[in-house]
Parts: sequence; C-alpha cells; structure tokens
Amino acid sequence: MAGCTGVQRFQVSESPNFNVGGGITVSIANVPSNLSGADISVTYPNGVPGGRGIAYSVPTQTRTINALAVLFAYEDANGNIAGTGSYETPTWFNRVIFGDGIIGYDGYFKKNSYKDHLYQSTAGHVILTGKTYPKVIRIPLEKFRTFLDGPVPTRQSEILAAINRDDPTFLQTNSFEYYFFSGSDEYALNRGVYENYPDHVVYSLPVDMATSILANTIQEVRTSHDAARVVTRYNVYTVEGVWLATDTARTGTNYFTGGSQTWDPLVDYSYITLGTPLPSQNTSVLVRYRAAIGDMVDSSVTDRLYGGTWLNTDFHENYHTISNLPGFGVSDSRIGIGDPYRSPIRVPSLDALAHGNTFPFYHPLGGLSWSPSPLLNGVTKYWLSFVVPYTLRYGENENAKRLAQAEFSDVAVVRNNTTSIKIPLHKFGDPGLATKIPGNFDDAITSTSTIKQNSAQYSGDEYVLLEIRNRQPLANEQYNFDEGVLSEGIIAYHVVEGALFGELAPHWSNNDILETIDATPPFLGGFDNTASSPAAFGPVSNVYQLTIPELWQDKDIATATHAFDFLLSEGRGVKTVYARFVNAAGNALGTQTLTLTLDSDQTAASRVPTISSLVDGLGNASTTRRITFNYSAPNTLREVIYCWDNTPCKDAGSVTKNASGSIQYNYPTSKISDGAAHRLTIRLYDLANIRVDRTISYLNGVPGG
Repeated sequence: MAGCTGVQRFQVSESPNFNVGGGITVSIANVPSNLSGADISVTYPNGVPGGRGIAYSVPTQTRTINALAVLFAYEDANGNIAGTGSYETPTWFNRVIFGDGIIGYDGYFKKNSYKDHLYQSTAGHVILTGKTYPKVIRIPLEKFRTFLDGPVPTRQSEILAAINRDDPTFLQTNSFEYYFFSGSDEYALNRGVYENYPDHVVYSLPVDMATSILANTIQEVRTSHDAARVVTRYNVYTVEGVWLATDTARTGTNYFTGGSQTWDPLVDYSYITLGTPLPSQNTSVLVRYRAAIGDMVDSSVTDRLYGGTWLNTDFHENYHTISNLPGFGVSDSRIGIGDPYRSPIRVPSLDALAHGNTFPFYHPLGGLSWSPSPLLNGVTKYWLSFVVPYTLRYGENENAKRLAQAEFSDVAVVRNNTTSIKIPLHKFGDPGLATKIPGNFDDAITSTSTIKQNSAQYSGDEYVLLEIRNRQPLANEQYNFDEGVLSEGIIAYHVVEGALFGELAPHWSNNDILETIDATPPFLGGFDNTASSPAAFGPVSNVYQLTIPELWQDKDIATATHAFDFLLSEGRGVKTVYARFVNAAGNALGTQTLTLTLDSDQTAASRVPTISSLVDGLGNASTTRRITFNYSAPNTLREVIYCWDNTPCKDAGSVTKNASGSIQYNYPTSKISDGAAHRLTIRLYDLANIRVDRTISYLNGVPGG
C-alpha cells in the first residue's frame, strides 16, 4: 500500500463483501433461554455434505499440585504491625485458595475458591490440594527497608524461616511445590500489587480502613539514610513533612519542602528526597506521611470481603505462575498462560487473564458491587489441550451440530458434551496470513499513541472457535465464575495460530492473533475497545448468523507505505483483490481494487511439508548418535522439535527458516541403550502451522524403523 498516511486499519479480500473464503457462514438455532446449548450449522461456498469432523475430546489425565497458603504481616523492631483486616484470618484465606466445601470466602454458600476456578477452567485436569498455615506469620519489616544499601531478602525465604521458628516440624513433615503468600500490608512495602516467582506469588490484600494504620496519616521517628534521603517504614504516597525529631511541635524547618518522593530503579520501594539537607547524616527525624496502598475495605461497614479488583488480579497472577509448573498443560508445544489482552489479542471479560472490566453487580448477600474473575477462554483451553474441539474438515458443511455450554457443575458433563467447535478457514496446506502491528501495552493503536509499535508477520492455522459462555447459576453449590462476563451467549473467536514451540498460551508478543468477533460490529470490525465487551451471538444480541469476516489489520499511522503478504485462492486465471481503509476514529478513507492474472498451479496440498532421507547413525563419539534428514516446506520451515517416548516434547532444534534443506540432530546413546523399547518423534512445523511427524522406534539400542 502506498500513499496511506493516516490509515490505522485495513481489510484485504477476494470477496467484495470482505468475507473469508468467499463467505463461510455459521447459523445458530435452538438456543434455550438458559443458554445451555445451540445447534451450529456451517456452510462453505461450494461445500459438500459433511458431518465427518474430528471428534471432540477431553484428556482424562490429571495433574495434582500440592500448595501451601500463608498469610503474613511485616513486624517492626518493636513488634508492631500495620494492622491486619478483620477478615484476614487463616480460615478465610483457606476459603479463598482451597475452599472448605461449605462456605465461600465471601460468606456466600458457593464453591468459589481458586481451587474450584482451576478445576473448572482446566476441565478437571488440574487439581489443587494443600494446606493453609494456621497462623498469620510475621516477618521483619526493617530487612526490607535497607534497599538503598543493596538487595533485600526474598519474602519467601523470610516467611519459610518464620514458619520454621514457629513450628520446626511443619516443613519437615509437609512437602509443597507451590506457595500462595498474601498480606494486606504487602503493597505498602512493595509497590507492586503482586510479585511472581517460579513457584509462588506474593500478593497484596485490601487494607482494612477500620483496623490498619495504613488508612491514615502515619507519624514516625526515623534515622535518615544520609543528609538528603529518608527511608520510611512504608512506601510513601504523599508526604506532609520531615522535621528534626526534637521538633515535636513541628514549628521548625520542614526539610521536605521542595523535595520529592523517589522510587528505586525497579519501582518497588520508595524513599523521601529532601528539599533541604539535614545538618548531618543519620539524623533522627520526625516524618508525617500517607502510605501507598492498593484496594481498601471497611470492616466497620461489612464483615465480608467481596471479590473485586484484588481477587481478579490475584487469580490472574497465580495463573501466570502456576501454569508454568511441569505438567500443568497437556499440550506438547504450549507452556504456561500469558496475557490475552494486549493488542492484537482481544478477549475482554471472557478470560481470567484478560484486561477489561467484568460485569459488576451487587453481591447476592447484598452490600457491595463486585466483579468475579471469569474462567479461561476456549482458545486457551484448546492450546493447552484441556479441551480438544470438534473440528470440521474444510469445505465440508456441518448441519445442526449441538454445542453445549462451556461450564457445568460436574466436569464429567464437559467430557461428554461438545463444548467447543473449530471451523477451519483455509484448506490444509494454506496459511492464514495477516500483517498486524501490536499497539501499546493493552490498547489498539491511536493517532496520538504509537509507542511500542513493531511490524510483525503472522502466519498460521486460521480458524474460528465457538463456545457458549453464560451467567446462569450452576447446580450443587458450584459457583459459576462467568457471572461476570459482559455479554453471554455464543462466542466466536477468530484465531491465527502461529506461535513458536514453547510459546505461552495465549500470549501477546509473538505470532498469534486472537480476536472476539462482535455480533453487532462497528464498521471498523472485530473488537478494539478494552473498556467494554463485544456482543455475543444468540438471544442477547438477537443475531443468529455469522458470515466470517476477514481480519482487520493494523498499520503504523505515521507511515506512508505498508507491505504485507496476501495468499490468493487456488487456480489459474484472473483474480480480483479488494481493500478498504479506516483511520483511527473508524472513519472510512476509501477502497481500492486490484485485478491480476495468476499463472501458478500450486495447490494447498502441494504446500504440505515433508521429511525424507532420514538416517540414524553414530555421531562424533561413542556416546552420541546423529540423525540426519531432509525436509521440504513450501510455506517455509518454522521449527523442528524432538519428542522422546510419551513425555512432552521439550527439545527444540535451531533451524534456518528455508523452504528446503537438511538438518542434523545429536542425542546421547543413553536414551536408547537401557534395553527397553523407545520411540523418537521428529515434529516439523512450517509457517502455516502445519505439522508433519516422522517416528523412529528403537529396541535394544537399535533403530527399527
């Protein structure tokens, strides 16, 4: 595209209506008022009778994670703490994390713990077990206020050391692989609401305005770090002043006047930079300030802590960390869960990790408006193989395939009912191709906000995935975490899946596109407003038919040209390509038409990659073997991974992204020399995300085919 300054988004298609494949249509029927199911019919242009899709399935294996939950508070040298909330007890925290099968953390008689959220979101694959420590553990505050002198200790090390002092046998007789650490004064000591580590998350709980000194002005005596800096017990939000400790009436010099609040390079800890230097270093001073705090609750008004921002973020951050534990996902190529809310990935309110507001409503027990944390979306479940959708064969129509709601009170029902349907948008061998430019941290590109833009080519398996999300109550006291979705009904996710091996599922920074199709779209199409939610198909929107649109693509507004690839349909002859453009406000800037003649006979089938001329022989030493093979990848090689026996694939080779070539793979003879039968699968992916496998079997250390 040339001469396109001011264009924010554009569409390209061989259809004048800008529909994928000339118009792939999804029809929805027989949707009851409780949104428990729907009949899905799919019609391809020139499609043939189908009904032969790849079966829906839910893997039966489970992964148990044993965890320890600990409430903690920071204690100063005199044994004082800021003040824990009236809600802040080990019994309450146990209900948040593990539940007790009787009552929720908020007093609601529903199973709404993080354990329940995990179990429902993973279709019963991940089972959280463990214990909550029976006391609020205290750790030394001053150890974390020496940051100007060097690194401070980790919270985990101090908490576990305190547990050992309190009960020397507890950690000796209990083994944990994951930890939940929370306290209401955490934000005031560490500005981030949370901290993620390989096996734990430290998370800040709301400050109780009725019991904590953090809710009011704090006056304390401190020794200055030097003549220009003072470190207070807690991170400062606002500073009233700094006086000499002997100036108890505060009538003398306010040394803070003209000064500032300063954060360390990681923006975790703050200190006061004085406007007027003190008479000497290490001076005793009187400081009055308000501490930096996050969420607040007032126990004088209610004795319950409802879910809100604190709960959404707590669940969100723990998903990031816990999903990276070995065996969390069933997929052999995807790992833990990233952020599905940053452009171009947009699934607001439809995922526990998505940015955007859930639906606020009054808690069933009354009193406060709250927003529960929704479950994982269907694409995340698919990418981690918690649920394998019923998958149509491209070009084969589907008639009245029953789609069931995504969540039930019994996960066995999820296993026995189709809860997701995958609709391929291209023939096997053809890539779904688009050029997207990620926008800012979590927003689409605007005319005035263009930082962090970088050009990226996306090429992979392109499809639409359908699932039903609703806010209806579940049976057996099971809580429906989707009570907070902004729009309930049939959700259509438009996906271009092309991430590298080991990519987070889903993630924002690499080669995936994930957008929710709006049942009532603006001209701009798709979804680009993280403050609300696209309308679902079905009774809420009264829209029961979807003709799948081409993806809107982003470009840098400031550039006058933009290059991208577009795959033409098969067959020689005249082709017409249509394009339309909009600016940052969504206003149409015009259309263009290009007519050309294709003289290629290439088909989708001819682009499927192959592996050939495979040889397994001795390597450079007696302890090493080497495999050599040739490959052909007309769509261009993306990566090769190696999978031994029945374990998840972990070994990704370094490859040059060519259309053909030769590859060598070295492995130790110890992998096959134990006398047992072994199997190696060589798995090749091209840029269209098409996979080809070649398997070698071994017996008694000898390759047998």
